[in-house]
Amino acid sequence: MRSRTTKTISSSLTRATKEILSDTLTDTQRKSPIVRWADITSNLPFSLEVFFRDFGNREFRENVADQLESIISSYANFYPVHGLDGFTFAHKYGEALQELNRGNGVRKKVVKYSPNGVAMPLAVKRKNCIKTHITLRGHIAEGLVSNDDDDRLDAISIIGYCLRAAAFNTLIDRKFPGRLLSPISDPYDGYLYQFTDSLLSTYFSCHMLGANQKNLDFFANQALEQLNKMVARVSEAHAGYKDQNILEISTEYVSSFLFSLARYFGADALAKEPHKLNLTLNERLSQLELAKWSKLFKEDLNAFIRDLDEWENWDEVFFVNRHFERVLLRVGVIADQLADGSIGFHMTNEDGLFTKTSVGT
Repeated sequence: MRSRTTKTISSSLTRATKEILSDTLTDTQRKSPIVRWADITSNLPFSLEVFFRDFGNREFRENVADQLESIISSYANFYPVHGLDGFTFAHKYGEALQELNRGNGVRKKVVKYSPNGVAMPLAVKRKNCIKTHITLRGHIAEGLVSNDDDDRLDAISIIGYCLRAAAFNTLIDRKFPGRLLSPISDPYDGYLYQFTDSLLSTYFSCHMLGANQKNLDFFANQALEQLNKMVARVSEAHAGYKDQNILEISTEYVSSFLFSLARYFGADALAKEPHKLNLTLNERLSQLELAKWSKLFKEDLNAFIRDLDEWENWDEVFFVNRHFERVLLRVGVIADQLADGSIGFHMTNEDGLFTKTSVGT
């Protein structure tokens, strides 16, 4: 079941969306939005479909679709939104992600998703064009039409995050047509990139959000939580020592930690003064010998987004893989490309010694 959005505008929701944008966009961004190519403009016509996978009657669905139209129209003043494909709301979020049709000939699947995640914008191919389809948990739709102001504003904020990530996909596809969904020729970087491929859009989205104390504190605490989860779960896996178990847990939790830290660094990038990381996160990074690495990670992300206009070599995107490798090493896993072309991982056993397992080509 689906509802096609119309061009009707909900004035109350439009005002709420504009308030969020006004609070977070800096004067510089209002005058000249950063990271925009001359041939990509805002306020272009757009159309999209809204799918409800497993809930909602007709009236509810039409109401949600109208609210989405309002939000998108507000964001169109700042970002290119014509690359949107549609939205899917689902209570069975994981199933919706895995079963999303990403287009004819696209074999790229969602490798993982955070059990705590609520939304994911994914590149899809439609009539040989790259677009972005946004999948969200069902309660986000309920928040959009809620009478509770906090629930509604939280839902708008999540939609806004996804729209900025979608804008990033549109920009990148114009710069490197088709590459977002093309197979990666190098099997080693291709394997790692499945865990890091939306790190840059995540950073971009939070970067464009701008800095405020509430967001910075939230993202810092989220990064600390993911860091501690990563250490605890990988340590448990090493203690049990089953090669595949260690590998699956390590890649999942390292990826989740990188994304949480990227969100924090993105939100902090435009602050007039650098946000002081809470002492607990600083101390924890230092304890794990990741403090120096985290500073380099922040600098690399910021430099990449800052210099997007000069980006000419697609392969530069794989710098995110090097950071993924660095944190994997810290949790006792070393990625390697073997002589026969397969991807191998050396990992510690319960005695702290390294062994090796091959995971494919």
